[in-house]
Amino acid sequence: MIFYNRVIYLYGLCLRLLFIVLVYYMSPRLPSSGNRRVIFSLMIMFNICLFIFVYSGCYFILHSFTLFIVEGGGFIDLPGCKYYSRFYF
Repeated sequence: MIFYNRVIYLYGLCLRLLFIVLVYYMSPRLPSSGNRRVIFSLMIMFNICLFIFVYSGCYFILHSFTLFIVEGGGFIDLPGCKYYSRFYF
């Protein structure tokens, strides 16, 4: 039983580290969004809902819409996606 809990913990830890990397590298590179991207990824990493959804199959589906956040409006700097936005994508 202890080995099983250790495997589940390491699996969740790997998913959290993968998710923080995905949030950091897939968020838009706006000029003033550097610190906000780090704070947002840390907030998601330590969110209490993370511990509920990390063991379910819909973890990345539920959080996939929060990867791209545009605050204050501006041009989204993504490959093949150039438009002005003032909403959450």
